[in-house]
Amino acid sequence: MSQFSHYFKVFAEMMPQAIWTVMPDGQIEYINQYWLEYSGMTLEQIKISGCLPVLHPDDIEHYVKSWQQAIATGQFYEAEFRVKRVSDGAYRWHLRRAKPLRDDGGKIIRWIGTCIDINDVKQAEANLNATTGHFKLALEAAKVGAWSLDIVDNRLIWDKQVYALFGITESEVETPTTYDTYISRVHPEDQVLSNERVMAAINGKNGGILEHEVRVVWPDGSIHSLVSHGQVYFDELGNAIRMLGVCWEVTQQRETDRRLRNLHAELNHAAKNNAMGETASALAHELNQPLTVISTYSQLANALLAKNSYSKEELLHALQQIAKQSARAGKIIHRVKDIARQSTLYLEIANINTVVCEAVDFIHYEKFNLKVNIQFNLAADLPSIFLDKVQIQQVIINLVKNSIEATQNANIQNIIIKITTQLESVNAISVSLSDNGPGIPVEMREKLFDHTFTTKPYGMGIGLIICRSIVEAHGGQLIFCPVEEEPGACFKFILPLNN
Repeated sequence: MSQFSHYFKVFAEMMPQAIWTVMPDGQIEYINQYWLEYSGMTLEQIKISGCLPVLHPDDIEHYVKSWQQAIATGQFYEAEFRVKRVSDGAYRWHLRRAKPLRDDGGKIIRWIGTCIDINDVKQAEANLNATTGHFKLALEAAKVGAWSLDIVDNRLIWDKQVYALFGITESEVETPTTYDTYISRVHPEDQVLSNERVMAAINGKNGGILEHEVRVVWPDGSIHSLVSHGQVYFDELGNAIRMLGVCWEVTQQRETDRRLRNLHAELNHAAKNNAMGETASALAHELNQPLTVISTYSQLANALLAKNSYSKEELLHALQQIAKQSARAGKIIHRVKDIARQSTLYLEIANINTVVCEAVDFIHYEKFNLKVNIQFNLAADLPSIFLDKVQIQQVIINLVKNSIEATQNANIQNIIIKITTQLESVNAISVSLSDNGPGIPVEMREKLFDHTFTTKPYGMGIGLIICRSIVEAHGGQLIFCPVEEEPGACFKFILPLNN
């Protein structure tokens, strides 16, 4: 035993914590130098009064009772209490543990124990608990739910607020809760798009960030809109292992947005009607020109026929001009009709690249007798989007035709039009169309979307207004962008993904 005691003491003196031994009756046998220096007591003082002089007064009763119980029962001992550090007089939390050492017959021959300073750990726990408490209070006050998805085990954990956002209680959901539990409660029309966004984040798109909005169906059949933000975490091999996130309800906000959009549409319609009144004289002028030409050539044709002395070429030319100007007048009236009409959006899930390609196919730009080189720069793996396919294609067709027609007056034979799609942000995609035409003078760019503005000799400036109205009805915006190389023009429209 003496050789063991020697090695034990050598080991104990190297430890940065209190190491001690106590006889079966509770009397101190040995304590290392670390504790003597920490407490400022001598071994003789400790043998007389134990550690009571350096204990926090509020912890003495617990210390004495717990130690006496351990001595009496011979069970493993563990207790926490505060000890005064002699160097600064601060009371610091310690964890005291002791285990009885028994002989072959099971009799206790001594206790061996440690006493570790855990004050920093306790403080960190307190800070963490306070932060967690504040975080939970903030989430509850904001009615924000927190969730966690174990991607490896397909286990989904919701807090009580998430259950409330889905209109259910925890007991109403089968356990274990999985990703399918979530998808099954998403509105059927949103399930494909929602799954697409989640899988994109898990596959590392956008840095593993998830930001999307879905509609969920409550048990009572009511529909609620939720916004969810999440972050995927990956292991050292780049494999997705966990996604943490929060979600909150925006049903009331979306209803307000809908009402505001309807109000905006009504105001827009009223503004268009007012604009129609303001442009009545311009319209009369626009119609007067083709009607005057029609009248003039009609009189010429009548005169030629009355004289019965005309060439076939003269009469054919007159009739061609009448037909041409009649068509022009019809187009003018048709555009005014488009402006006055209020449009309804028929939304469907679509891929923007497919929408672009189909729109270009409709144009048949070869009829312009010009060499048109349309170049596509379409981003891959763009998320699907809700939109009115026909109306968005009309925007693209209008912008492409504007580019082609603008180059005719500039005598540009090799027309180049570039169409680019891209993810504008995590919540929006964009389509931009640029050309190598004459461009738009700087002083005219502020008037681009005025109802009287046009760069065409026979234009009314209505096309861009229609395009902008369609895009804004989708919650997006149509803007003019500077081009890298002048001359040339570029228009871009941006559509929100959470439409």
